[in-house]
Amino acid sequence: MAIDGLFKLFFTHVSSQNIRFFRISSDMFPFASHEKYGYSLDYCAPLLAQAGALANKYGHRLTTHPGQFTQLGSPRPAVVEASRRELAYHCEMLDLMGLGPDSVMIIHVSL
Repeated sequence: MAIDGLFKLFFTHVSSQNIRFFRISSDMFPFASHEKYGYSLDYCAPLLAQAGALANKYGHRLTTHPGQFTQLGSPRPAVVEASRRELAYHCEMLDLMGLGPDSVMIIHVSL
């Protein structure tokens, strides 16, 4: 089955179960925010756009939740920079999916 068929199967199945909210794993694209081996999601932009179109069609709210190591308030500059890269990766994924304002990135902030 082609990836577009899997997307449609997923969205139609969860819709039939009246599930309208789904959190996208931070591990969807391993190492995308890595300092040395990170990469752009441009290579799969059409597939992300297709998934986003299906989510919009079926009225699903998709969100992301960067991991516990995403610490913008860290006193260590390297941790803050890694956090910035992780947030940029999540933003890129949501932007390429073309999702609306209800598809947000949930982050925890500590002072």
